[in-house]
Amino acid sequence: MPPMPSPLRHWRRDIPDGDLDDLMIYPDGSVWVATGRYAHSSGSTRCTWDEFLAGRFDELITKRYGADVLAEAKAYLRDAPELP
Repeated sequence: MPPMPSPLRHWRRDIPDGDLDDLMIYPDGSVWVATGRYAHSSGSTRCTWDEFLAGRFDELITKRYGADVLAEAKAYLRDAPELP
């Protein structure tokens, strides 16, 4: 299996001795969200860019990062070039 490409954008919330959350937008048209310190191996989830823009993770992102990050991520996707 080839390695995963680098994300186009990445937001991280790292609370020492607490949660580690990642929101990543990838060039393959996917958005990955991982919450919790060990989420990358046990609790990450993904959706398409369109599903993200339609609100699939709105509640989760707002709760973990705040409304500003959600707005920033959606604005980034709206302005992103078309997928290959």
